[in-house]
Amino acid sequence: MNAGEGHDSDPVYLDVEDGRLRIGGDLGVYVELLGLFKAEVVAAREELAGNRLHREGQAAVLHRLKGAAANLGATALAQACRAGEEAIAADTQLDFNQLNEIIRETLSAIEAASGAQRGGEVEKRQAERAEPQWSSPDEGRRTVLIVEDVPSNAMTVATALEELYEIQLAMDGTTALEMAQSEDPADLILVDIGIPNIDGFEVCRRLKQNERTRNIPIIFVTGRSGEAEEEHGLSLGAIDFIHKPISPALLRARVRNHLQMKQQADWLRSASRTDPLTGLANRRFAVEQLEREWRRSLRSENSFAVVMIDIDNFKRINDTAGHLAGDDCLIGIAHSIAGTARDKIDVVSRWGGEEFLLILPDADPKGAGIVAERMVDTVRQLGWRHPAPEIEFVTVSAGSAAMVAAEDRSWESLVSRADAALYQAKEAGRDRAELDMDWPG
Repeated sequence: MNAGEGHDSDPVYLDVEDGRLRIGGDLGVYVELLGLFKAEVVAAREELAGNRLHREGQAAVLHRLKGAAANLGATALAQACRAGEEAIAADTQLDFNQLNEIIRETLSAIEAASGAQRGGEVEKRQAERAEPQWSSPDEGRRTVLIVEDVPSNAMTVATALEELYEIQLAMDGTTALEMAQSEDPADLILVDIGIPNIDGFEVCRRLKQNERTRNIPIIFVTGRSGEAEEEHGLSLGAIDFIHKPISPALLRARVRNHLQMKQQADWLRSASRTDPLTGLANRRFAVEQLEREWRRSLRSENSFAVVMIDIDNFKRINDTAGHLAGDDCLIGIAHSIAGTARDKIDVVSRWGGEEFLLILPDADPKGAGIVAERMVDTVRQLGWRHPAPEIEFVTVSAGSAAMVAAEDRSWESLVSRADAALYQAKEAGRDRAELDMDWPG
């Protein structure tokens, strides 16, 4: 039973399990946060005592306390704060006596929960803590971009996170957008709403509309309160709000939790677009990129090209040496082909079976033909022995085509032309590349 929990109808003053899971699952961190939360509750009670604050000030205190209470499983206090906000909004009397009673019970529940973990239990749970089971392809140190124009506030946030993450700093919205859209963007962005040039809401909106940056988690760190602003920020794509003054432990817990979720999402996104055998992009991702390049070609009126590659006599490998040998051949050829492509520009995919497709942005027929010839030569130079006695080495054939996109054509027609050129290479004796000469440029 959680601290402060009685019968089903009794108020829940502290749901330890719910609060622990909300901050990422670490019991030691949760107990640390309870100590900070206790101080926040006491400070809020003193601010509200004696009706010294005007009604807007009372609402701000209740809003701040409500968020912290909800995050740590102090359900009854969160509900009481919400009721207080509603009373102030309706211009009715705030019931301080009832609120004080719930605060008193919540503080008792915090003491009980904290005491239950003393005597080595917290240390034991921390020692047993497992590392995240999910991992992304990039295991490096994560980067957090802090967007804050008040140096002392920026330093407070940076100090809380710098031991765990690489920190980037932007003092205005324009700089934040430039840094987020750079070649080395942050893994998570903490942004204040009231920053110069472009406010935090607009920064969030633009980043979420940009294909390159829409998957970066954005958290607003702000001194503003109000559900309307939170609702607006979340509707723009932000994942969380953290209110000032910040709790360093709570900030670390939330950043860690959201980065872990991003890791999981990145891993799933990568897995859904990757061929599990060769590690290349799969056909689904290739189709996405073909559609993207087609739209870009429509706008720019620049051509782009594709190269279709097929392993010669591949069925004979499976028939002679078995499918495991066929898999080894596919992996080896895939790595060879990928090594000839331009890093972060070309897309190399397994199109299906023993076929591969290379997408070449901004390439013309001549350039595509050169790349196709290079791929055929590279595989030939591997000297991969073919298991069938009548065939000496494993080779590939390739067909290339280029096109400027037009409304009356489609990327399927471009791939079809490359496929037809590949067929010509097969018919001409294999181990060669053919170029589609009927270029509708």
